[in-house]
Amino acid sequence: MEVHHHAHGHSGKKNWRNYFWEFLMLFLAVFCGFIAEYQLEHKIEKDREKAFISSMIEDLQADTLNLRVSLEDFTRRDKNFDTIFLNFSLLSKGYNQSLRSSMERIVGYRDFFPTDKTLQQLKNSGGMRLIQKKKALDGIVTYDAKIMMYQKSLHDLDQMFAKFLDINESIQDRQMLEKDRKMMSVDLMEKGSKNYLLKADEATLGHYYNRIKLYQLLRQVVERRMESLKTEAASLIEVLRETYHFD
Repeated sequence: MEVHHHAHGHSGKKNWRNYFWEFLMLFLAVFCGFIAEYQLEHKIEKDREKAFISSMIEDLQADTLNLRVSLEDFTRRDKNFDTIFLNFSLLSKGYNQSLRSSMERIVGYRDFFPTDKTLQQLKNSGGMRLIQKKKALDGIVTYDAKIMMYQKSLHDLDQMFAKFLDINESIQDRQMLEKDRKMMSVDLMEKGSKNYLLKADEATLGHYYNRIKLYQLLRQVVERRMESLKTEAASLIEVLRETYHFD
């Protein structure tokens, strides 16, 4: 009977080369994973950056339109100030349709409210760090600063407008004016002796004139800042489109 001897494999000890290759393979696996994760994160941030820019362009386009509408309203009303200052001395002498109509038309203005949802997201969520293009970032920061300047001037105008309304309502005899307007023609009212004022002394009218003048001056400040914003918005749209290759 033959006896068969089976060869047993020898499990030799690992040498430094074995450990080196195992370490190298593990290192390469971890490194490649890190590179893949970094590339993915980088792509996500680039996509977020481009999405923010696209949204910013939409906001700027809305701002440009709204600024144009607001400026048109300001310009249309501003024409009345010349008539008021030219004929102000007639206010206490009787009814003047042109003067009265002009004084009614300067009451109020169309506010501009920035479409700043994207800008607020960039500022409040740390999104500004995503904007890698210096020219784009500088333009956004400049536009934000101009918005704050506009809002400050609008706040000043709102306060002056409230003061103007106070004195306007304390002087006008609206009850008598509305009553006569229903009963008489403009010609008859202008031929009459009523001035439809509750107060007509020199000091009160002088104070009234000053309030109207200050109201006009602050309106002009707001208009200039809206014009500056409109120009900046149009310029920034072009910068963002060119920098990020939007059609």
